[in-house]
Amino acid sequence: MSPDEFIRKNIIQKLTDLGYSGGALEIAADEGISHYRRCSQASRRGAMFDDCFHAAKSWIDKYGDKPTTGSKRKAKSVSKQTSMF
Repeated sequence: MSPDEFIRKNIIQKLTDLGYSGGALEIAADEGISHYRRCSQASRRGAMFDDCFHAAKSWIDKYGDKPTTGSKRKAKSVSKQTSMF
């Protein structure tokens, strides 16, 4: 497995785990790979994948569909307090 294939596969897997779906995953993975090809070194030792994932997640947050969230609790309806006077 080449580094490009590793980055693509794992970016798609991590974004899917975060709840993203659709064709934007492929484009975000391409953004991560293009960051890998442009970058001369990682921000810290052993963090090249993290840098590529950050670039992909930034892209999908800006241009992709938002992840589906689980059902949230409804807020309790506050009853109006009647005045005593």
